[in-house]
Amino acid sequence: MKLKKISTDVSNPHHFQDLYLKSLLAKDALYVLSQSSGIFSFNINDLSINWNYSSNSVPTSYPVSNEFNIYYLTIDKKIHLINKRTGNILWEKVIDSNSIPLTLAIMNNYLFVGLTKGDILIYNSVNGSYIDKIPVGSGLSSDIVTYDNKLIFVSNIGNLYSVLIRQ
Repeated sequence: MKLKKISTDVSNPHHFQDLYLKSLLAKDALYVLSQSSGIFSFNINDLSINWNYSSNSVPTSYPVSNEFNIYYLTIDKKIHLINKRTGNILWEKVIDSNSIPLTLAIMNNYLFVGLTKGDILIYNSVNGSYIDKIPVGSGLSSDIVTYDNKLIFVSNIGNLYSVLIRQ
């Protein structure tokens, strides 16, 4: 396969000292987390900034999304829900745990928060109310992958899990 040369302009990049590579491409926007500035939404065509929301805390997870919203976790143990189109915060919920939230997944109307020590917490993705937990014991060392109503993840001690989520 021969690749065509594409037109690129690297002479004028956007410079943000602390952008993470924790990003999400969703429809026509790129959402990128920043260590000091929360989350940015960029127009995917010209990389102009659509909006920026500052959480004033270091992100710990990749952002995840549904049709209308973006979710991400911060080191101060909060879940942030932001409207994709406007960048307005819809809610923030404090995670009641002694452990740092590490990873996030969304399936149907459930939000799954994986902790560095212990469990996967389950929240309602619409209103942020706590529902239940999945006891892992040793905590997570991987992202949570969702597939066919299952959560797939690796624990801190190297066990690979597949958990069926029934409604």
